[in-house]
Amino acid sequence: MKGLINKVLLSTLAVQILIGTSFADEQTKLSKQNSVNPKTSTANILNKNTKFSGSWRIKLGAEKLNDEISQGTAANLSGSMKLNYQLVESLRFYGEPKISISQGQAQSLYGEFEPNNTFSVDEALINFAPHDFLDLNAGVLSHQPEKRIGNAYLMASSSFPGIEAAIHVLNFEKVKMDLLLEESIPTSYSLDSGVEEREASPRFHAQSVKLNLGDKKDYLKSTMFITKYQFDNLPSIVAQKSITRGNTVSDGYHYDYGFSGYSAAVLVEYDFLSNFTLLALGSYLLNDQAPGGLNKGYSTGGGIEFTVSKDLTLTSKVRSFYCEPDVAPAYYSTYQLGLNNRQGYIYELGMEFTNYKLKLKAGYMDSDLVYKSGLMAKRTSYSIKLETLDVKF
Repeated sequence: MKGLINKVLLSTLAVQILIGTSFADEQTKLSKQNSVNPKTSTANILNKNTKFSGSWRIKLGAEKLNDEISQGTAANLSGSMKLNYQLVESLRFYGEPKISISQGQAQSLYGEFEPNNTFSVDEALINFAPHDFLDLNAGVLSHQPEKRIGNAYLMASSSFPGIEAAIHVLNFEKVKMDLLLEESIPTSYSLDSGVEEREASPRFHAQSVKLNLGDKKDYLKSTMFITKYQFDNLPSIVAQKSITRGNTVSDGYHYDYGFSGYSAAVLVEYDFLSNFTLLALGSYLLNDQAPGGLNKGYSTGGGIEFTVSKDLTLTSKVRSFYCEPDVAPAYYSTYQLGLNNRQGYIYELGMEFTNYKLKLKAGYMDSDLVYKSGLMAKRTSYSIKLETLDVKF
């Protein structure tokens, strides 16, 4: 069985290169997934008319990373599911389990690029909706941009155990507003014998306003997030692993600066023609605990979606990014977004074959440094990925 998996993965590698530049695609989901129902910002992507429902998706991809001090090539096969079960009218369970098999070679400072086999849960929570204007969630909270915060450069798609209250302030047909209040525990794990005493439990606090303008049928629609965030008591292992990712950690164990500030993200879609859509997106991140020159990050981009026929859609997207060293804890970022102390571009091309329920993506990232560092270097990465669309059951 292991030999068969290796053959499948290595044959994918011959197609070419990486799986990494999906941020623009994630940002596009901000509007695509949430423009109809504001409760999709939490676990309420559930179907209230069925007791149990769900979907599955398979991804097959390959990636290549290269810079002056790191290199790696890997192929990846993953399967994920979205499961929801309505216990009673106002109480539901939602989960997103994922299994990933990766084979390849890496010489890298970035631990997440190391090929490995994993089973993880992106989100698993109990949702209690005592009223139409309120949702309460408890469990593992995903920070995929389209669900919470909206800005992948704050923490990519990390999952934290915690609680959340979602207050649906406005719920009109073309104007929807949510207030999202989150208290969670940033995840980390350490067996480091050098830790002399037990460290305080870390915390993440976030208060977000999410605004949807327009609905799916409108030619102009947008989704916006504004967030006040704060990290407290991040442990030494998190600081240590952030050194090679761009953060300032002078003593090797503790961040030089705290992390508390503001985040904003926006996506605008304009249906120029019935089969041609223009996309514009941007984000901004400010850490008011760090000095100027180290504390901000932003990204801007755009793209097009062209529906050739009912069975074929073409997409093209480009994004520029700029992240100073201490804009956010780099431990919770990902090399696929460039990490901290980097600036550059991400390009992506896609083809969606609706009749086959398949999507093909190719991506390229060019990432240079904001400030010179002996632990980091200019880097390029490539990707190709084939995935199924969500198959419902």
